[in-house]
Amino acid sequence: MASWDVLISTIPHRHQKLCLLLAELDRQRQPGFGVRLLRDNLERPMVDSHVKRQELLESSAADYVCSLDDDDWVAPDYVSAIMEALEQEPDYVGFLVNVMRDGKQWRTATHSLEHGRHETVDSLYIRDITHLNPMRREVALLASWRDVIDDDWAAKIRDTGRLRTQVMIDRYLYLYRADTTDCFYTSRGPMPEPLPQLPEYPWLTVIS
Repeated sequence: MASWDVLISTIPHRHQKLCLLLAELDRQRQPGFGVRLLRDNLERPMVDSHVKRQELLESSAADYVCSLDDDDWVAPDYVSAIMEALEQEPDYVGFLVNVMRDGKQWRTATHSLEHGRHETVDSLYIRDITHLNPMRREVALLASWRDVIDDDWAAKIRDTGRLRTQVMIDRYLYLYRADTTDCFYTSRGPMPEPLPQLPEYPWLTVIS
């Protein structure tokens, strides 16, 4: 049975959103599935966000990894569908993504190795490799998140030529919820101590 870690970088300002997401993942949990969490109280600058993703990746020993944003959501069968796909031992798992903006339908996305590129056509995001999709951890480690952004990291992984096989799940498994009032550039300060207590689950590992 393959093992799979979902990597989540979070801040205490999104504690309630994170708790709801973790509760949903707990409802779906299966053997072999795990979550690794890194929480930062804004002691580190925003430019470190990708470095945090690298730290999570390096902390995992699972066969497969992907990232999940703390303010996004997943389909009711997200875990079971992907665990079933991993039984075929692919290099990558593709799926569809629904993109909301401020609570309204905005765009859709298709993530599949068959695309071989990143492109936006009208209201459709076309993506081949993204950190949101499960891939072999050994391949994910071939490109460092340090000093790169999402598209650059995807290009480095693409250039390795190591993602050859895919199971494509041709339905929406991921809900990307963009919120203009709560985004990467939202002005915040560190929260006063003590921080809200993180939930405890046997499948959850908090590395920071």
